Amino acid sequence: MVMEDKNMKKSIILFAAIFAVSALVFSCTKADEQTPLESVDPSNPNTNPVVEQGDGIYSLTLSVDQTKTYFGDRVGSTYPKKWSPGDQIVVNGIPSKPLEEGANTGTATFYFNKDISGATYQVVYPASAYSDGKVIIPESQEFVSGSFDKSADIILGYGTNPESITLTNAVAYLKIRLDKGDYGNFGVASIELNASGKKLNGSFDIADGGLALTVPSSSSVSSEQTTTLVAPGTLLSGESTEFLIAVAPQTLSSGFTVTITDTKGNTMEKSKAASVTLSRGRILAMPAFKFDEYVSIKTPADLLAFADSCSAGSSNYFVIERNIDMFEEEWRTAGIADDESSSFKGVLDGGNSAGYSISRLTSNTGAFINYLWSTGTVKNVTLADNCSIDYPSDFSSDLYVGSIVGKSRGTIKDCINNADVTCSSSTYSASLCIGGIVGLQEKYNPISGCTNNGNVSCSAAEGSNNIYMGGIAGCVICTESTDNATLSSCTNNGQVSRGELTKNKNSNSIHYVGGIIGWLKVGSSSHTFSQLKNYGDVLGPYYQTATNVPQFVGGLIGAFHGESASSGGRVKIEYSEVKNCSVKNEYRNNGTYEGASTGAAGYDYQCHNGGAIGFARGTDGNVTLDHITVDNVLVFSSRAFAGGLCGWVRGASIKDCEVINSQISGNQVFRAGGIAGCIHTVTVDGCTVKLNKTSTTSLDQTKGSSLYSGNIYQIGGIVGWLRETCTIKDSKAFIYNMCQSTVNNTIRGFIVGTATGDTTTGTIQDCRMGGTIATYDGGTKTFSVTTTLSSDVDITDDIIRGSGAGSKITISGENTYWDGTL
Repeated sequence: MVMEDKNMKKSIILFAAIFAVSALVFSCTKADEQTPLESVDPSNPNTNPVVEQGDGIYSLTLSVDQTKTYFGDRVGSTYPKKWSPGDQIVVNGIPSKPLEEGANTGTATFYFNKDISGATYQVVYPASAYSDGKVIIPESQEFVSGSFDKSADIILGYGTNPESITLTNAVAYLKIRLDKGDYGNFGVASIELNASGKKLNGSFDIADGGLALTVPSSSSVSSEQTTTLVAPGTLLSGESTEFLIAVAPQTLSSGFTVTITDTKGNTMEKSKAASVTLSRGRILAMPAFKFDEYVSIKTPADLLAFADSCSAGSSNYFVIERNIDMFEEEWRTAGIADDESSSFKGVLDGGNSAGYSISRLTSNTGAFINYLWSTGTVKNVTLADNCSIDYPSDFSSDLYVGSIVGKSRGTIKDCINNADVTCSSSTYSASLCIGGIVGLQEKYNPISGCTNNGNVSCSAAEGSNNIYMGGIAGCVICTESTDNATLSSCTNNGQVSRGELTKNKNSNSIHYVGGIIGWLKVGSSSHTFSQLKNYGDVLGPYYQTATNVPQFVGGLIGAFHGESASSGGRVKIEYSEVKNCSVKNEYRNNGTYEGASTGAAGYDYQCHNGGAIGFARGTDGNVTLDHITVDNVLVFSSRAFAGGLCGWVRGASIKDCEVINSQISGNQVFRAGGIAGCIHTVTVDGCTVKLNKTSTTSLDQTKGSSLYSGNIYQIGGIVGWLRETCTIKDSKAFIYNMCQSTVNNTIRGFIVGTATGDTTTGTIQDCRMGGTIATYDGGTKTFSVTTTLSSDVDITDDIIRGSGAGSKITISGENTYWDGTL
């Protein structure tokens, strides 16, 4: 759920100290040669069995009124505490017996089966929190009404005199007060506290002096940064309910976030951005939360009323509580304009966590919700496969088409689209953003956990502006440092297709087509795009003849622009995959290549196809591609660049990526590589290429040289064309039947095809390679295998770096020739 800002006070109230340092006074029972030691039998508290005689301390009695194991009723601003039945302490690593029943007092005696005598006495409560000299604050804590989880209520005592031990609280408490709203009747499932980078729970050393924990300033382990209070199905009463979470005391310099989840999976969140201090033995109180009241959607009429409220700028909370069948209902525009008064700025929970969906909805306005404001959230919405999202009219202003949202500045999460999304207009003179979930995600908020199963297509034949198409989002823009328009944990299973274009039509349109995002633009923001998965074919425009403008096609992202390293912008795309699909565009006929130009920067008037990213343009290494897998993918470029990972990439670091079981091919002006067709100021580190998808050849120019004279044909097992200063290290390439043309001007290398440019320098370090070479006869269009690369074959440097590139590329390290057993 969304918390209104007015509920968030500027400062968090620090309650009065409740855990002031207290004195523990122990009466000590000693056993001598005549007197046996008596200890408690928990099954019979009236009898005390005899234990082995000896001279030592075997029992300790606490005689302080306000002790420390559970809250009693509040007295003023303090909370008295008492010992509880079953409590245990550890003294010098020796656990006591559990307290007997009836111990709900301020005084308790603990008995031991072993002598605990020593020069010093280290006391830890509870005994379950002690392990090998360390203290453990639990990550998951159980809700106790009006109190706290005893396993997290850690107390430390230390001294040299067993009759006078100081006992202090080692933890701090965050108190969260939750007021009841109608929506709260679902009950509370959990409350989560997160302080990024801070160690809130886990194992801690006992500090010098024995009365406090040693808390590190930060933690890189995500589980240590989040503490969850589990409250299974707790219903709120008419008054406020208080929840207490115990954490390590420290200053949370970047604030923290509290997320409350109800039993239906709905959440609401509050953040404290400013620095706050959690002191041991004290409670820090959050301003009260309240589950927002909600508007129930159970019928088609309710859903139509919701559409009307979107266009009126509603900020209400809506919940779909039934399956909604919109058969024969005319859907009307939901959110009529991109402004606060005419777009949806509330919350819609579609109820798919409870199994609910919307069926047979037909939208001719381009989206289920056309405009979502920055304060709005759409979550848990499922559109069935019998829904239809289309924009059939010609348009002259920018258009945003998506199954869930057309243009969004808000939050979209955990939505599922099974419907086809189309733009079937015939002409256009403005830009089109079309996506399986959203047309354009702009600036402020993220998309997460969404899945598209429908096909995304555009059939507009004539136009003069750009088209951005993606399986999840047509376009994502986050150019300011405060922007958060990122994607994570999203999957596309549908086909993304531009369709067929004929000669001289659409000649001025640049196409950006991606399995997840068509076009991604970032500026001074620093963001991570993670867990993106595409399993659907990505098809760029199919021309009858060539055109004079670039095209960008990628299994994840069509084109990515991130050129603001100087202003602090850094972008990482990580832990993502493209699998079992095709990424391609092509010409229907072998017509004349019109307006051909390689362009000064190597990308004008070209096609850029990549198994993951068609075109990635960064600056000074501000772009990182990390742990991206391309598996069983055909990458085909009808002109210029094709890469197993990227068609063309500049200013980036490519780390631990792999292209396996795949094929790369194309025609006309052609530069291809197992990782990239062209790299420009790039480092490739720890990557693996295994191209073996086809039984004929896995890296080739399939169309021959008859398309036009002067073909350029440069291919490399890792990179086809290397420019400026680049490094390829600790990588390996196995290429099945790499093509060597008998007609074309072919340059081929199992690591790099060619390197050009007056300032270009490259390094190949500790790389391995292998595979086979096939000769291509351009006249007969036949292939024959000529060479097999293995560990026992002496191969010249020209095979590592294609002929003519030797003066620009240095080979260093222990280069070996891989035997092909990947």
